[in-house]
Order: sequence, then C-alpha cells, then structure tokens
Amino acid sequence: EYFKGNYTEQVKTAFAPFYRDNIDAAVIDIGHDPIDKYKLVVLSSAYLIDDATAAAVRRYVANGGTLIMTGYSAKVDATGKWFGTPLPGGLTDVFGLRTNEFYRSWNPLIVSFQGKQLTGSDNYYEVLEPSTAKTLAVFENTPARSPAITVNQYGKGRAIYLATAAQTPFIDPLIRSLY
Repeated sequence: EYFKGNYTEQVKTAFAPFYRDNIDAAVIDIGHDPIDKYKLVVLSSAYLIDDATAAAVRRYVANGGTLIMTGYSAKVDATGKWFGTPLPGGLTDVFGLRTNEFYRSWNPLIVSFQGKQLTGSDNYYEVLEPSTAKTLAVFENTPARSPAITVNQYGKGRAIYLATAAQTPFIDPLIRSLY
C-alpha cells in the first residue's frame, strides 16, 4: 500500500501555519479556480494530478508564483494510472527534479533546515534527484542523506518540493521562511 497517511490530516497540517499566524488563506481546486492572485500555493499530498492542475501549476510558477508541493503528490493521472514519465508526473521541469524511489524509514525522519535539526512524525520519504533544483534541506538519517526540500526557479517563480508528507516540524518552518 503506497498512500498510508491520512489525506485530510496532511492538508490540515499544511494549512495550519497560515491559521496560527492569522494569514488569509483559502482551500481551492487549483485546476479549476484561478490562483494568480495568491502569493503562495501549497499542494499537499496531491496524489492525482490532472491536466488542468498541471497546467495551472506550470502557468502559476512561470508567471512568478511560489508553489510548495509535498510528498505523495503527482503520482497518478486523471484516470488513476501511475504516470509513465518520471515523477512528479508532468512537472519534473517545473520542480527541477525527479523522484522514482519511495521508502519508509524505521525511525522518525530528521531534517536539517536553516541550521536546525527537525524531527518528523511520518516516516515516508521520497529520494529526490535534482537537475536544476537547489537543495534547501537534507534528510539526516536516511541511507543516502537525500534532499528533503528543494527549490527550483521556473520562469519568474519558484517551485518548492518537500520530499515527505506535510508534517508540522517540516512544513511550518518551510512556509514561515517564505513570509
């Protein structure tokens, strides 16, 4: 079984920093609702990515937006089939990376970010292979010490990838580093 997390809890966790900091935020369908007016968009565990959502992500970032995507995202297309291309499906150029390896750590994940060691609660992680993306944080206790957070300049904007589920110790400081 690939997706073991609770989707609703992961979305709430990604939304929580905005709520706690009293930042105006909305939960929308980015494939069908306009997102141009938002300064930051977070796609948490967006397992299924249809063509409209991929196009909206691409356009938003190219035009200057900042988008965070978390692990478990862009794995299957609109029909529920695993993408036949490198992952994140249809968005490898936007995020400047690919990921085709997924693991569960025996221990809670530890990430070094902005000079701090952060310990997570979900042991799922993806091994990222950056091409044009820059590494912002690494997993300290995985065999390869692979990137945990990357950022890629795409067009006028930034695409940020968190290589695990949205979990408070990681997503809070990442989001807060952007405002």
